[in-house]
Amino acid sequence: MRGNSIARSLPPRSSSSPTTPPLRLSAHATALTAQRLISFSLSPPLKRLFGDQFNSPAVVRALFGELGATQADDIFYTLNYDGEFAQNGYYGAVAGTQEAEDLMIERLKTIDHPLTRAEALSVALNAWAVGSLETHRRNVPKDEDDVKREVEELDELLSQHLRAELSAGILEVGLLDRQTTRESKFALLLPADLQDALASYQ
Repeated sequence: MRGNSIARSLPPRSSSSPTTPPLRLSAHATALTAQRLISFSLSPPLKRLFGDQFNSPAVVRALFGELGATQADDIFYTLNYDGEFAQNGYYGAVAGTQEAEDLMIERLKTIDHPLTRAEALSVALNAWAVGSLETHRRNVPKDEDDVKREVEELDELLSQHLRAELSAGILEVGLLDRQTTRESKFALLLPADLQDALASYQ
C-alpha cells in the first residue's frame, strides 16, 4: 500500500553539503532538528533548482517527523519540490495529488490530543483510505448520480476500499519510540501488532 503516506520518519541525521554552509548548533542544542535540516540544508537547494529555467525541478514530496519530549511536542514537516515546507503538530500526510492530500488532512485535523497506538492506527487507516479512494476516483468516469451516491455512502465505500486494498497489498506501519534505548528510534510493526486494528476489514 504505497503512494499516499502517513508516517513518522527517522529522526534526521546531520549532513554537510558543499553548496550550503555548515550548521552551527548552540550550546543548548544536542542534535540537529528537522527544522534546521529542512530550513538550511534541503529547502534552499530545492528552491534554487525550482527557479532554474535550465534544469527540471526535483521530483520530491517528503514527510519528516521529529520526536519531542512528549507526544504533544512531536512535529511533522512536509517538504515540497519547490522548496516550500509546512509544519504541523500531531499529524502529517503526503499524497500523489493535492486533492487527495487535502482530504487526508481534513480527516487528520480532528486530532487535537495525544492518541494511543490503537487510536492512531485507526485514524491513519481511515485517512489513508480517503486519499487512496480519491486517487482511484480520479481515474474512473462518473456522472452526477455516482457522485451523489459516493457522498451519501462514503463510510461504506471507505470500508470496501480498505478491504480491497488490504487483501491485495501489504500494509507497512512504522513508529518512532521515544522510550527505546536503541540508537534508532524507528521500528516497523509486525503483522501481529496490526491484527486488532485490521480485524474489522478482514
